[in-house]
Amino acid sequence: MELTGLPLFDPELRGNVDAVLRFRSWMRREEHAFLWVEAGRATITAREVAPRGTRGVVQRVAIRASRRERPSGIRLHVRGRLAWPTVAQIGEADPPAGTGARIWMASMSM
Repeated sequence: MELTGLPLFDPELRGNVDAVLRFRSWMRREEHAFLWVEAGRATITAREVAPRGTRGVVQRVAIRASRRERPSGIRLHVRGRLAWPTVAQIGEADPPAGTGARIWMASMSM
């Protein structure tokens, strides 16, 4: 399972080079982000890490601002859905078999 803000990919288009490349290019677009941060004039940087021995990705967000530009509030936006990964690929392949994995989500208090 994955959190995603992407539209659904039509499985009939698998193998269609143009459709697959167009869909994959959407992954970098802000309008399809499932999570974003607003912090006034502060500088926001994000870093993704794939911890060794796991099949997941951790995203760390840092917010930096001078005393003068310190935000009065920080907003964390989440939009999207929990879905099976889209198999948008050019070569012919069957979707991956289920793993029996359990999904959990947690928020960390600050």
